[in-house]
Amino acid sequence: MLAADFFLPLRLLGSYFHIAMNGAASAEKIFKLLAAEEPADGEQTVPEQAALQLEHVTFGYEKDRTILQDVSLTIPQGSFVSLVGESGCGKSTIAALLSGSRTGYTGSVTLGGVPVQELQQEQRLRTLTLVPHNAAIFKGTVESNLRMAKPDADEAQLWAALEQVNLAGFCRCLCPVWGGVCGKAERDFCFRCVGKATGAAVSRP
Repeated sequence: MLAADFFLPLRLLGSYFHIAMNGAASAEKIFKLLAAEEPADGEQTVPEQAALQLEHVTFGYEKDRTILQDVSLTIPQGSFVSLVGESGCGKSTIAALLSGSRTGYTGSVTLGGVPVQELQQEQRLRTLTLVPHNAAIFKGTVESNLRMAKPDADEAQLWAALEQVNLAGFCRCLCPVWGGVCGKAERDFCFRCVGKATGAAVSRP
């Protein structure tokens, strides 16, 4: 009788084959994404009166599954609005449409009367920021994460951004001496908390 160990190399070979096939499928999707054309940049600037508005918007991620059906919503400039509802009702979808990160809808999504897709990309990204619940914080320091939005920001500007999201005091407690706002160990501790990571992502734009 052959021992079970005799077939181990064949089992490993089968496992490696599946890993290779998964890698090839993933690589194909990545190459398609890299080959996709960049959407044309808009030409409009953000108006002074910049109320957000959805008018008769219908959207679905799949043809046979509509997420939003004829939704109209106005968010005045300077207001604070909460969207409340059960999971899957379209809260995150509305946020994505308002920020301009989702297309393929019917109706209109405007900022100050200007369709968000017609705004200059730089101005749109500076005016409309979408921060998901699982905001990405990259390896490094708090400073390096903040400088992704403004590489030439000075120390005062970095602390001011942290003040706006109530993270400055937290960071000062962890790193009383300036060394990139926080070092790696402090950053790892800080961003284990979802709220702290989200706050840092808000301060980054």
